[in-house]
Amino acid sequence: MKNFNLVTKNTLIYFTIVMLAVFAYSCKDNSISVSGNPKMEVSLKTDATALDHDATLVLDSAKGLLETVKLEGNGTADIKTGPFVVYIIFNGTVNTLAIANINGGTYDNLSFKFHKYNPNEPVLDPDFGSGNTPGYSFVIAGKYNDTPFVYNSPRTAVQQVNVSPNVIVDPATSIVYNVTLIVNPNDWFYNNGVLLDPRVPANQNDIDNNIQASFKRSFKDNDKNGLPD
Repeated sequence: MKNFNLVTKNTLIYFTIVMLAVFAYSCKDNSISVSGNPKMEVSLKTDATALDHDATLVLDSAKGLLETVKLEGNGTADIKTGPFVVYIIFNGTVNTLAIANINGGTYDNLSFKFHKYNPNEPVLDPDFGSGNTPGYSFVIAGKYNDTPFVYNSPRTAVQQVNVSPNVIVDPATSIVYNVTLIVNPNDWFYNNGVLLDPRVPANQNDIDNNIQASFKRSFKDNDKNGLPD
């Protein structure tokens, strides 16, 4: 009887040790599986006052060809490389441009490159060009004095804007951060308060400058309501 009790006791001790070892390994394994995997979105929104101009000029649609989107700070993160087509929505909706994994750190600068179609690259949208003819980086459609027009910008340009408030990414989290970039289409066809006719070639340089400068600011906007957090 004593031998049976001894065997039972030893078996119980052995079983307990095994279970503790399994539990310890499981805890260790779980700590690995929940390690951080933060992501970053970059979104686009038109300014609240967008399209607040007289009826002489009416914008119907706009799209751009982006080559790169990057966040910079104490590190650099390529959010998306392209080229890829970006549609500008005039109703103020926050529209996601790109999402990517990102390292921990503080990010306070957003850079992006508008890219005109180059010959022999993949044709994402024939409105930007195709074949062996250099194309466009921006295509804007609308009406001027009730006459339809399409404005094509051939400019390639890198733009940088501050991210304020900036984004501090915790590498231990798995949340999705978001930076919203604001663009104001109102600025595209005005020069010192004077409306620029998009059909006049002499206005092209001013209009292209305005398009580039209309991407003025960006900010942390994790809830994607179009307002700084």
